[in-house]
This record gives sequence, C-alpha cells and structure tokens, in this order.
Amino acid sequence: MHTNLKILTHLNSSNLHLKLMGEFDQKSAKQLMDLLWHYCRSVSTIIIHTDCLKPLIPFDVKGFRQEFERLKQEPVRFIFTGENASLLC
Repeated sequence: MHTNLKILTHLNSSNLHLKLMGEFDQKSAKQLMDLLWHYCRSVSTIIIHTDCLKPLIPFDVKGFRQEFERLKQEPVRFIFTGENASLLC
C-alpha cells in the first residue's frame, strides 16, 4: 500500500522515536497505526515527532484518533511533539 507518508524510526534503549514526514491521509493513518501496534508491547515509550507533516485534514485524523483511543490502553507511554502534536492525540 503506497502512502504519501514517510516514517523514520529510531530505537533508543526502550524508547522508539517516529518522525512523520509528508501527508497524513487515511492510508498514512493506517500505516502509522500498524507500526504503533507492532511496537506497543516491546518498548516503554513511543515518541512521535510531527513537525514535518503537511497540514492535517480533520477527516483523516478522526479515524486515527478513534483507533488510538484503543491503543492507549496498552502498557506504553506516548509522547507527541511538534506543531501537529495536538491534532493527533
């Protein structure tokens, strides 16, 4: 599945850094969510950097937020940073 989002990953001890770059659409939201589910039980903290995202469309973010609510029940801490942080969490 091709998306317009690039996700750079860096694992540092028990912290995973994700740098989001590009457009955040429905396919991108699924790509990110799949990655978060993959790592949510193997790291203690996931830090999501949002400064390199293009302007977000509320419709595309809504589905991500709904799925993210379920993910927040997992034993991992999420930290969103950057200009678009408040729109995603």
